[in-house]
Amino acid sequence: MCELSDILEISQPNISKNLSKLRDQDLVSSEKNDKFVLYKLKTGNDVLKREVNDILENLENYPQLMADQKRKSDNEKLLAPCCMRVKKKTIE
Repeated sequence: MCELSDILEISQPNISKNLSKLRDQDLVSSEKNDKFVLYKLKTGNDVLKREVNDILENLENYPQLMADQKRKSDNEKLLAPCCMRVKKKTIE
């Protein structure tokens, strides 16, 4: 949730509310993993899959999404050392 909040520049309660709505519409699934909840887009919905693919193929038409993607990339670079330590602990 905090990663999405940073990337999208939206409060965590607002993200939680929106993820709940997506889950209620059966568009995302959630799975508890230790103290985190992992959310995943369900790909069984062909209409949703086409829409997402269309957006990804035409990302230049969506400046907000491009900015979000850049923030995500920047966050991944910043958090990479920390995330690797967490992954090692969960693997051992």
